[in-house]
Amino acid sequence: MAMRSLPARRSDHPFRAIGAGFTLLELLVVLAVLGLAASLATPALLRTVETWQRQSDIDAVMEQVRGLPGLARSDGRSLVIDDDRLASGSAPLWAPDGWTLSAPQPWRVRVDGLCGPGALRMVSDTSGLAIDIVVHAPFCQPRRPALAPATAEGGGR
Repeated sequence: MAMRSLPARRSDHPFRAIGAGFTLLELLVVLAVLGLAASLATPALLRTVETWQRQSDIDAVMEQVRGLPGLARSDGRSLVIDDDRLASGSAPLWAPDGWTLSAPQPWRVRVDGLCGPGALRMVSDTSGLAIDIVVHAPFCQPRRPALAPATAEGGGR
């Protein structure tokens, strides 16, 4: 059985396609609406991405703190966490890119893996946001940080 094609419908205008599409005005209105929606959604999306990155950086430092007892046991020596040691190249903790890490008061992780109470402060190099991490003895358990805006003196709360 042979297939028969349907005859094409004739148009009044030679350039007008059969089943004409959208007009230029309709397309411009749709583009304007899409542009408006994108301009409203983009700042929220950027804030969300920044929050995820910040939380990832905080989690990286907290995991390093949890690993300090194992590092002290494997090295066979106690670790002192202070600003001088954190600034040196031999620090047992490193700050993620865009952050500065400091210890408000020195604290120690003993050779047997027990940890004294301590704290760390992460300060964002770009926004000045300060995040305090409290380390609980005796197992070096960091507490979820509280966010605090840094002041000109480099402190927060």
